[in-house]
Amino acid sequence: MAKIYISSTYSDLKDCRKAVYVALRSMRHDVIAMEDYVASDQRPLNKCLADVAGCDIYLGVLAWRHGYIPKKDNPQQKSITELEFRHAVKTHKTCLLFLLDENAPWPVAKIDRGRGGNRIRKLRDEVSSDYEVSFFQNCDQLATLASNAVSNAESKSSAPRVDSDCRQTHASERISIARLPITGSDLFGRASELQQLDDAWANQKTNVLSLVAWGGVGKSSLVNHWLAQMATEDYRGASRVYAWSFYSQGTTDRAVSADQFFEAALTFFGHAKPNQGSPWDKGERLAQLVGRQRALLVLDGLEPLQYPPGPDEGRLKDQALQALLRPLAASNEGLCVISTRVVVSDLSSFEGHTAKRIDLDTLSPEAGAQVLKAQGVGGSQAEMEKASDEFRGHSLALTLLGSYLTDVCDGDVSRRVEVKVLEEDERYGRHAQRVMASYEKWLGEGPELAVLHVLGLFNRPADKNAVDSLRAAPAIGGLTDTLRPLSEHKWQQVLARLRRAKLLAERNPNQPGTLDAHPLVREHFGRKLKSERESAWKAGNFRLYKHYKKTAKVFPDTLEEMAPLYAAIAHGCEAGRHQEALAEVLQPRIHRGNIYFSTRNLGAYGADLTALSSFFNSQWNEPVSGLSATSSALVLSIAGYNLRALGKLRESTQPTQASLDATRSLNDWENAASAAITNSETNLTMGDLSQALSDVQEGVGFADQSTNSFLQFYSRTALACVLHQAGRLSESEDKFQEVEKAQEKLHPEFELLHAFSGFQYCDLLLDQGKYQEVQVRSRKTIKLVASRGYLADIARDHLSMGRAYLLQARREHSRNFAKATDYLRLAVDGLREAGTLHHLPLGLLAHAELCRVTDDFARAQEDLNEATNIAIRGSMGLYEADCHLEYAWLYLAMSGAENKAPIKQENREKALEHWDTAREMIERMGYHRRDQEVREIAQLLEQH
Repeated sequence: MAKIYISSTYSDLKDCRKAVYVALRSMRHDVIAMEDYVASDQRPLNKCLADVAGCDIYLGVLAWRHGYIPKKDNPQQKSITELEFRHAVKTHKTCLLFLLDENAPWPVAKIDRGRGGNRIRKLRDEVSSDYEVSFFQNCDQLATLASNAVSNAESKSSAPRVDSDCRQTHASERISIARLPITGSDLFGRASELQQLDDAWANQKTNVLSLVAWGGVGKSSLVNHWLAQMATEDYRGASRVYAWSFYSQGTTDRAVSADQFFEAALTFFGHAKPNQGSPWDKGERLAQLVGRQRALLVLDGLEPLQYPPGPDEGRLKDQALQALLRPLAASNEGLCVISTRVVVSDLSSFEGHTAKRIDLDTLSPEAGAQVLKAQGVGGSQAEMEKASDEFRGHSLALTLLGSYLTDVCDGDVSRRVEVKVLEEDERYGRHAQRVMASYEKWLGEGPELAVLHVLGLFNRPADKNAVDSLRAAPAIGGLTDTLRPLSEHKWQQVLARLRRAKLLAERNPNQPGTLDAHPLVREHFGRKLKSERESAWKAGNFRLYKHYKKTAKVFPDTLEEMAPLYAAIAHGCEAGRHQEALAEVLQPRIHRGNIYFSTRNLGAYGADLTALSSFFNSQWNEPVSGLSATSSALVLSIAGYNLRALGKLRESTQPTQASLDATRSLNDWENAASAAITNSETNLTMGDLSQALSDVQEGVGFADQSTNSFLQFYSRTALACVLHQAGRLSESEDKFQEVEKAQEKLHPEFELLHAFSGFQYCDLLLDQGKYQEVQVRSRKTIKLVASRGYLADIARDHLSMGRAYLLQARREHSRNFAKATDYLRLAVDGLREAGTLHHLPLGLLAHAELCRVTDDFARAQEDLNEATNIAIRGSMGLYEADCHLEYAWLYLAMSGAENKAPIKQENREKALEHWDTAREMIERMGYHRRDQEVREIAQLLEQH
């Protein structure tokens, strides 16, 4: 029978605990509960945690009390119940979790308010979001659910491994390394590096370890061999092992996204909603899931997501990865191993402390000689070492050299002089390319070279169906002529020869039929095909474009289902079919016309931007020449919008302005108006109100030249919004009311302004104290926007409702913040899910205010810190000023200044500092909407 620990608060759940205790004891389980200590919430912490560590099953029950908070060694002020739960997670227990149903009747006296109420809700939210839970209505139901759950856990105990998310997992669910590239079975000269990897895992003060070296030096091979050693010891206590190669999604230097990685990794680590949130939020969530357990995370080939040599060399391009790696470097129970060609500059502040780096040297002459011998090369030891030195100890180059000498030169090391020297940058595999060029000459126009050229079409492993489509009739001239006549037997012989030559990776048992090669090999033969046989290059890519377009789901519903269509776009553009890729794939199937499904419904702004990069040259304001003028303007507009949604506001202004210039020259007034309004919204958020006003006035003029009535209305509500931020409230209200009346007259089915326009109007009404009107409006508009499934619109209406209920509670001096809490939580979660980083600070600021007035100062500061970081990174001047104002309110509230209590000197100084910064920014930007708030804070500071 199992040893079971029951964890919950005591006084509120006394009867439920007894029911569970009796039920489990009747099943002859060894049940440990606080009743064994003392009938009180104030039980001995050390004893509790020791019993949690010693149990087989942790059974946690949460209602609406946070519980007793031990004072000693508890800086984060966690309750004893929460500490027990955290300890169960940390010690990898089988966890059975039960939450009182939100709709279950429960005595008011047993519900925490204020800080305790906020903390238990936060804990419940985390548990229900990140773990598998059951909900109960009463004690009898809880006892039944608990008995069944324990029986199920017992029945699975013969083959379990328990992960830190408190779920039963088999080894296949605990370990995921199939996405790493297949490398050779031999490893020479890396004993020291293997030991450093062992030490990093054993030393829990090392949180991140980077392997840095040029391409082909052997980073992936080293990682694979280390993992193989770890596997023989069941990964030395790792709760989970997850590996991902970013080369599996391409080596291009175009815009790239880590969206696929985060969706897969969040799912693997047990998150219930892997697609929810902005890129930054996904990174933070994954950092929490990984960092709080003894997990091993391997990120192979990170450089496609880093900036190349230049002023930003090594910095991560992807916001989600930034949000993942820095927190992991700061705090990680396990280890994150990175392999890359470029030092990750984002980790520089942690280097030498919690982040270590191995600069992987090229092989020693002795190790290089071993590589040659392993390939069957003969000669004296001195000659072998000299050959290794000539090829600079480059692992891939020596592997290819050895197989070349064996194939072509009877294994004679002295004949290496036949491999000609190339004038290439050594960092990019010059020595390996020397051998590949010689191989190319030796292979001639046979099927082996054709296979290598086929692989060159891919910037990722080539799946079997895609390769088969290239081999199919009719043959592609200059590419597959020699492959068409091959039988399956002959085809396998060709592949075997390439594998012996080390030009093709060994078979991957996890991906049967998939062909892969070292990225340097793919890059080399792809570059040669494109430069020397351009027509074959284009024809091959066009064949792949048609293949992926045909095999993909017509209208994908998930990011994973979108992947073939994104691949189709990349190949279509490489084939020079930019217009077709846009008109046949991106617009109708990924965006679903003007619905923009991939971004508005899935929040996949990063993946969408990666696809868009294929329609541009090196800059976001330079579309390729293969697009029509109208299409060029369209991709410019979409790129600007996506960049803004990802929080890259300054970068977004280039394509948006270029779109405006293009549409204006085409007399395309509708799209010119949209671009001008987008410019205005961006400049407004950045704090340039003067330019924002000029932009939106231009947008109104363009809209009036179009026949689109909704655009005419939208341009005027955008103008009203700018007037509102400038403090011209009366003019703003007149404009909103004028538009709403005109809209209802022309479109009676739309009684109220809705979507973003409605949100902007509600923002003004709240400043005027009209919270009841906002509540009425938002109830109606939520139904309309919810029917469309647009994530950001739904979240913004929830934000309006939450702010309205918050304002009501404050104006009516009520302590009932339940509705405000519910709606603001929905708003923040919704904005995260929508992926619109340029709106998330609004939700965080409102939630910070709620936490401030309910005395949850720690959570308020967390929200403010996040909002401030987003605002600073994205150059969002308006939000940054708002954050400084809210910081000032927070420090005043922490001293009770709003209740006329004396302010602590330290808090007063901090409040004054933030107020002064906000005041200066507001004055400089012309953000006069906040003038009254600046005066109110000044009065409080003067009074104290």
